[in-house]
Amino acid sequence: MKNFFKSCSQKFAAVQFMLLAIAITNSCDIYAQEKQSITGQLIDKANSLPVPYATVKLSGATDHEFIGGSISDPDGVFTIGSVAAGKYILCISSIGYKPVSLNMEVGNGEPADAGMIELMDTTLVLDELVIVSERIKAKSEQDKTIFFVTKKMLDVSSSGTDLLRLIPGVQVDLRQNISLEGSSDILIFVDGKERDKRYLSQLSPAQIDQIEVLSAPPANYDGDATGAINIILKKGQDSGFSGHLLAEVPVLYSEIYVFPSYSLNYTHKKLNLYTSYNGEITYLDLHENTRREFRDENGTNEISIEQNMRQKDWSHKFHFGVDYFLSERDQLNFYSFYNPYSRELDGKAFYQISGVVNNSSEASKEDSDMNTGSFYSLYYKHSFNKKGSELTADLSNYILKAENRSDFIYGEPENSVSTTTNVVKPKQNAVNIKIDYKTLLGQRLGFGAGVKAKLQVSKDRNSEFEYTDNIFALYSTIGYKQEKFDLGIGLRIEESVTELKDAFNNPFRSLLPDLSFRYKINTQQNIQLSASRSIKRPNLYQMNPYIAYDDPFTISMGNPLLNPELTSSIYIEHSIQFDGSYFASRVFYNSTNDVISNLILLNDDKTFVKRYKTWVQ
Repeated sequence: MKNFFKSCSQKFAAVQFMLLAIAITNSCDIYAQEKQSITGQLIDKANSLPVPYATVKLSGATDHEFIGGSISDPDGVFTIGSVAAGKYILCISSIGYKPVSLNMEVGNGEPADAGMIELMDTTLVLDELVIVSERIKAKSEQDKTIFFVTKKMLDVSSSGTDLLRLIPGVQVDLRQNISLEGSSDILIFVDGKERDKRYLSQLSPAQIDQIEVLSAPPANYDGDATGAINIILKKGQDSGFSGHLLAEVPVLYSEIYVFPSYSLNYTHKKLNLYTSYNGEITYLDLHENTRREFRDENGTNEISIEQNMRQKDWSHKFHFGVDYFLSERDQLNFYSFYNPYSRELDGKAFYQISGVVNNSSEASKEDSDMNTGSFYSLYYKHSFNKKGSELTADLSNYILKAENRSDFIYGEPENSVSTTTNVVKPKQNAVNIKIDYKTLLGQRLGFGAGVKAKLQVSKDRNSEFEYTDNIFALYSTIGYKQEKFDLGIGLRIEESVTELKDAFNNPFRSLLPDLSFRYKINTQQNIQLSASRSIKRPNLYQMNPYIAYDDPFTISMGNPLLNPELTSSIYIEHSIQFDGSYFASRVFYNSTNDVISNLILLNDDKTFVKRYKTWVQ
């Protein structure tokens, strides 16, 4: 019995020793395992843009037990906290992208960095899609307002131009001319690449994801732009052919008003080919009455002009383009259009002078108008490994050739008494070169800089009028972003040299600053302050000093000594989001110096002369 108790005592002591050893080992492990966090950033492999709101799940490498999870923020950054040292599997998923699984090892000491993780897009085929909530309609950012295309907008739109009619602040008239807050001096971009305004009419609304509106463009936009619209297309187009055809049939001969269009697109892997067309055909009957009164030493006379004209406007614009992704970080785009168009007014006009002199006459007006415009653009973009860093280059060339003639025939054409003829043959050749660079300096500070050169030659009437306008621009922007506010500051310096052959050389330098400040009141309300300065240069017809006949009693003459207009703008905007809706109110102030306007004089021949003049405020 004694030996039995002795044996039990020894076994109990051994068990106590083993339990004590296990406890000491576990306590050492718990003390040594200091929990860390796992961070990383998700980007789109095709364009290096951040992937927001993706699901990130962490599980054990051996037992696959769920450890923790997170959602990436708007910049694609995610953080999973309180993770013990060990080996894990990181699983990432997001709608429209292929799932990604990564092996992660967390050690003691510093947090684990998963680095920059690239996601590849994919095509999802769903048997049924049920929408349980509608996407937010708009949101304000530092220098722009982003409007998201919703199903309701798609249901009432047949083209990209129709879609713009639904955007606050954007106006589209009956002739599909686009303006922003009353100004037509705006730039149109598609995925950041500058395009012609008519280009939007052949875009299908289903292709468009969102529309960015810049009421006060920063310094990296042209100085003569009072606003800009950037169309963001949906990503991940299906391979193969796609397109559309839109035809309109007029119901009245007296009022023909149609805008036909078509598009054809082919996508295969890294290559995208497209061609499209948009037309404008407008035939209308016009009736116009004009009365003018003048006085001289003999008394008062009145000139009455009654015109019955047929307006015949047509335009056919053919677009061609190639998009090619040279690599994951390099893309090359070629775009061009060919545009023949005409603007004619034919008919009869009755002229009567009453007063001291009484006289009347009738004339037939016959126009012959032929214009041809062509445009070519080569665009290159390189995205660097560093987040938010990219380099873009754009080379473009626009060529215009035209021959416009107006004949005023008095009496019947076969027995005409006299003829007044006005002939203009404008030619224009403009070359643009632009290089932009932008990057992030830390997490909150962004920097951008660039240069642009525009070399333009305008001629008329067999080189009798030859006008050269060279513009060189240097610009830089700085943006700072915090949780409660955004701040953007930019400066654009433009040096223009205008020269009229055998006449004058006129250099002009302009400083175009801009400022944008947005404060986030709460999750639904923002207030924004914006100030900018823009420049508007006179066009070819405003500068041409040669005589052009508007009618037998009116001539117009350009002024090559015109100075550009300078406009300063400032506005304060309050925006609010509620229940998926967006509402904004704005107070603004605009001031323009050196306004270009018409000055009408009466010469010794009793003819009205329209001259362009710069009015200094």
